[in-house]
Amino acid sequence: MTDVCGDGHDGLILLSRSGFLHVDSRFSKKYEYIHLDSIQPMGISSSFGRVMIPMPDGQFVIAGNHGLSTYNPLKKLTTPLYPGIYPALDAFISDRSINVFELSPFEYLFFSRHQSTLMYYHTVRDVNFSLSIDMETLDRLRWNTQLYAICDSLYYLLLPGKGTMDLIIDRSGHRMALNKPQDTGVLPITMLVDADQRLWLGTHNGVYKQRDQLNRIRKSAPAFDVQLPDKSHVQFSISGPYLVTGTAEGLEMKFYDKTSLALVKQIPFISPDPTYTSSILHFTTFGKDSILICTNGPRIWLNTLTWQYQSIEPWVKIPKNFSWFAFQSSIDRTLYTLQNNSTLEKYDPGIRKFIPIPLNKDLSVKIRTPTQMTEDWNGDLWISHQGYCRYRKSIGQIDYCEQNFRELFNLNNVGNRVIDTFHKVLWFSLARNGLVRYDPESRTYTRFALKERLPDLVITQMVLVGRHIWIMTPSGLASISVDDYLIRSYPYGSGAFLHHSRKALTYDPETDQLYFMHDQQIMACRPSALLTRSGNARLIIEMIESGDSLWHWPTKSILEIRGKERKIRIQLSCIAL
Repeated sequence: MTDVCGDGHDGLILLSRSGFLHVDSRFSKKYEYIHLDSIQPMGISSSFGRVMIPMPDGQFVIAGNHGLSTYNPLKKLTTPLYPGIYPALDAFISDRSINVFELSPFEYLFFSRHQSTLMYYHTVRDVNFSLSIDMETLDRLRWNTQLYAICDSLYYLLLPGKGTMDLIIDRSGHRMALNKPQDTGVLPITMLVDADQRLWLGTHNGVYKQRDQLNRIRKSAPAFDVQLPDKSHVQFSISGPYLVTGTAEGLEMKFYDKTSLALVKQIPFISPDPTYTSSILHFTTFGKDSILICTNGPRIWLNTLTWQYQSIEPWVKIPKNFSWFAFQSSIDRTLYTLQNNSTLEKYDPGIRKFIPIPLNKDLSVKIRTPTQMTEDWNGDLWISHQGYCRYRKSIGQIDYCEQNFRELFNLNNVGNRVIDTFHKVLWFSLARNGLVRYDPESRTYTRFALKERLPDLVITQMVLVGRHIWIMTPSGLASISVDDYLIRSYPYGSGAFLHHSRKALTYDPETDQLYFMHDQQIMACRPSALLTRSGNARLIIEMIESGDSLWHWPTKSILEIRGKERKIRIQLSCIAL
């Protein structure tokens, strides 16, 4: 198969090396041309064609290795192209070396090696102009040359194994220009443009990618054991000047400078019994210099000023009860923990002990071993796992629970939660089932899945920054507006794919930085920078010159033009690999 084109009548024309097949929307054959045994005088052998060009009169021009032919989809008739039908193409009728690039619908660039010519042709406007090619350039231009539009007038030509060239098409001035072939030692064979408008070049010696010219994401040195990427951390949190994470094996906390992303401190927790094994399940900051760490053993206090720690419960090899979630209220700073036996406890700083909170209903029956907790705009607690319950502080009771949404799905393993105080709604993720917006007063919900452009049904962590929820998934970073529900995805270049990231996502309002993990590296960026513009910059102005005035990016931010100078010269950046 060499090309596919719609016939303009709810059908398709499929071009191949043996001819072409004209089918309807159900792929029922309407017409078939096999050039080896057809009685029609196409005069084409060995390879039928490379590209089909739709013309304004409904016919198609087929460029092949023996010149140009036409196909009428209504009459189902193939004929060689004769002079005068499309005068702009008369010079290429029998040209065996013709190659065609489609710039936009009905806008093409014809390349003839035999005639050493590039021709621009707009079939609807009937505009054409040509450029003669010198022998040095012609030697590099081949049938497999690839073309990519940088902007309206600048194109990037890749010459497989021969280098690259820039092509300028001035449509208003009816002229074209080719620069000299660029040979920097990198001889690409193929190229790809990703969703971020980033250029990738495949060569005999590997792959080159275009640099992120916007520099929106900072990266640390590799942070964790590459042999255990999915078990190397449980979450990110902010404690003073530190970005904190805990390892899922080996009972170890790591502290990174949140500005430089460099590792500052690494603290292993050593039990009295060397045979004791445990993992860090969750932790939360408390005050300015304390961290409460939940393990599948004892709860541990850590002081970030002295780096000293002590366990609250005794070290036991296989404890029956342990805490697996810690939460600090943003309203009254109360510290809570959830136990695996469905017990909710809060910390009393006066006596320095955790005390149980009596629940009037059997929580373990209602939501089956709760594992997560958050608070709403009233300070009430939402406790969740398989379903969720709301604990009203004012009455000291759980006032209602939800275990399913009627006619949709069971709330099997409710994951992360985000409270939208402005709209007074709760957002939460479901195990492998997408994202839900829930109104607790009306008990109505809206679900977001792949058809709403969610990058993945699995959501490992969420955080609310301003009016956008940032979502971490195995398929990449995404954001969703709480106002209009617009979902944006951030693949490599503008964001990063988050393979093996688990819960490592947090936001620091002090520095306005969003932290996450990718490929064993810590990433940091300003959320507003990702929301403002998605994708790699196609062109960046490096220098503006006007008379005696000169503006360089990024050293100067203002250009002053004095006198009566009216000419301005703008220098744009080249593609950096």
